[in-house]
Formats: sequence, structure tokens, C-alpha cells
Amino acid sequence: MKTVQLIVVAFVSILPFSIQAQVGIGTTQPTKMLDVNGTIMVESAIIDKNVDALVAADENGVLTTIDLGQNLVLNEGRISMRSSSFYSMGVRDLKSIMVFPGGITNNLDLKIGAGQANEDKIVIKLINTPGNIKITGIRGGYDGRHVYLYQDDKSTLTILNMSNLSLPGNQVDTLTGSSFNISGQGMIELVYDGPTSKWVVISHIE
Repeated sequence: MKTVQLIVVAFVSILPFSIQAQVGIGTTQPTKMLDVNGTIMVESAIIDKNVDALVAADENGVLTTIDLGQNLVLNEGRISMRSSSFYSMGVRDLKSIMVFPGGITNNLDLKIGAGQANEDKIVIKLINTPGNIKITGIRGGYDGRHVYLYQDDKSTLTILNMSNLSLPGNQVDTLTGSSFNISGQGMIELVYDGPTSKWVVISHIE
């Protein structure tokens, strides 16, 4: 009985060390906690419908997770693109913007630049508009950038056509040769044309 007890004590004392050791499958020199040199097969996997990330291998073969993001969706174990009718929505509070006499607002910052709040937003809701304003240009445009401006109060929003009051790369082409207004709630759809360095109005709803 004493011999058996000694063996058990020895096993227990070694166990914590074994748990911390690196394990190699197909290799005698593991470099990670679990290092597999060969193919991996998973059988009888349970599909979780609430998964929002994938597992992939980096250039060194180390497994890592990748977020699906807003444009991909996992449904019944299959990855697919979201419908193109899905538009992410942001908000731009205009209460502190600079407004010149006559309601002129130059180079409007919608916070759509890299790292800004509306970087990946398509529909931008404009709130707290300081009275009736006239927009001469919009910052942050790049080729193919698509934006809907959603006016959500009773003020009048005017887009000035190719106004020199804003920088050349921020100006808006209404395609009508003249400016237009949105009184009260409405929406303006614009896309940025990189080769000509300007915003182009596609449509608007008053």
C-alpha cells in the first residue's frame, strides 16, 4: 500500500507541469501550447447559429479569429453577403459647425474620414441643424464613396452647385447647373467621382 501511495503522489506532483508543457502532434519540437504538423479534421461539429467570427490560419500557421463584420452573415453554417439594401446609419450633430453670413457652410465635415465616427456609415442623419444652411462642399470624399444625407428637422438645407467657397475636391455637382433645397425632412444621395474630384448628386427626396 505504501508503494501505491508513493506512485499516486508522484503522478499528482508531475501533473501541473504537464498541463503547462507544449504538446506536439506530428512534430517533436512544438513551438506553441498545441503544435500540429499535418491536417486537422473535425467530426460531429455542432453548428452555433450565433457565431460572429471565423477561425483561420495566419502566414505562420497560427490559428486566429476573424470577425465577420457587417457585410457578411453566417446562416446555418454558410457564409453569405448581406443584401445590398442594408445601409449602416450614422449621425452628424451640426449644432457646433461654423456658419457664415447667409447660412453658408463650407467644407462640411460629416466625420466620414478614416478612424472617424461615420467612416463606414452610408446613411448619415443630420441633427440640430443651426437654422437654414447652404452647403458649398463636403470633406472626406474618395472614389466611389456613397452617402445619403438624411435631414431630420424643419430647417431648409441647400446644396450649392460647384461653389468655389469650398475646396475644389469638396465641391458638389448637382448635375442641374443650379442649387436645390430640401425643406424639412428629406434625403440627398451622393457619390464621389474620383477622376473629377467632386461629389455628384444622384437623387434627392424633399
